[in-house]
Amino acid sequence: MNRETRRLAKIPEQVREEVKPFYLDRKVFFDGSCVNEKIDKLTEDTAEYIRSGLAPRWSDMDVNQHVNNVKYIRWIMEELRHIFTNNPEPIIAAGDFNVTLHNGERLNCVGDTTVSRSFSELIADTGLLDFPIFGNSYSWTNNQQPPTLAKLDRILINGNFATLFPLSVASSGNRRLSYHNPLFWHSSTRIDVMQKPFRIENGWLKVDQFPNIIQAGLVPPSTASPLGSSLDRWLSLWKSHRRIISDWDKLKRAS
Repeated sequence: MNRETRRLAKIPEQVREEVKPFYLDRKVFFDGSCVNEKIDKLTEDTAEYIRSGLAPRWSDMDVNQHVNNVKYIRWIMEELRHIFTNNPEPIIAAGDFNVTLHNGERLNCVGDTTVSRSFSELIADTGLLDFPIFGNSYSWTNNQQPPTLAKLDRILINGNFATLFPLSVASSGNRRLSYHNPLFWHSSTRIDVMQKPFRIENGWLKVDQFPNIIQAGLVPPSTASPLGSSLDRWLSLWKSHRRIISDWDKLKRAS
């Protein structure tokens, strides 16, 4: 139900078939075949039983201000739990989950804490990784003033997928036609065997000169290029630090 227009969203046929066995089929007018059926006495209990499931609560509204079909979302979570639990295959699940993990992923809107808690438990119990996405903090907006923002889109991977694609990077683009930000996934299984992978060694942290080496690699804001995204600037800074530290390590080993 839309909070402003009070219009009910149509339930998909697939959902109707799944919940059809739980329908309470009662006739408003009795025909001749059921004249002996006794009508229940109208009390507070019978009235509450009849209206249960028909009147949504405000807590049932999602960030789109529609009834979020909490039970249907939980069915999806249970299906994901079944897929990810003890599965040896590399798996990735990405897209609009229509649920946030905590209040920090919402702005100017409320969410169902019960569903958020169930989603957090799903990720923790199955050992999934909520893959970090560079770019926008929120992935959805209602394009109104003041805007409602939420992180509904995310990427979940299991450990086998992370092992198979160790050089993966995810980023968020700008909205154009949709209310959602597009997600971009860049993955590779190739590691250049000719070049030794860069690793931070614990011994470096014990050297008194190491903090000065890190400080020397920082680019002053006045000389930093204003062009490019925050991800580009971060990668450029990381490459600069890696080159400086590698050269310093070679000189230290040579001496």
